[in-house]
Amino acid sequence: MADRLKAHPGQGNHARWSRPAVNMTGVERWVRLLAGILLAVGGSWVIASQLDGGLAAGAWALLALGVVDLVLSGLTGFCPVYRFVRAPGTRRRPS
Repeated sequence: MADRLKAHPGQGNHARWSRPAVNMTGVERWVRLLAGILLAVGGSWVIASQLDGGLAAGAWALLALGVVDLVLSGLTGFCPVYRFVRAPGTRRRPS
């Protein structure tokens, strides 16, 4: 977390959050965004038509987490898992 806080000139001791580096390709970003939208629509339809009660509430929560992850990583181009795993085919951070 400390590597994301950077002091900027003229701000004294105050630090400002910086945006994480992009670590996904453009194609993967579009695929994740599309997958998040399709998951939201398809998952909502399945949950609304097939599940009731507590099981539906849990399914909605898991669906929301999955959609948020896919859409946010698609929009920002940053996947925190890739940062630690460094999956093959992902962009490397400059040394």
